Amino acid sequence: MNRVTSVTGNVIENVCIAQT
Repeated sequence: MNRVTSVTGNVIENVCIAQT
């Protein structure tokens, strides 16, 4: 679960950066 959470977190961060 930790790996999945970290991966999804990275994706969310990338999306936020892309929107910025």
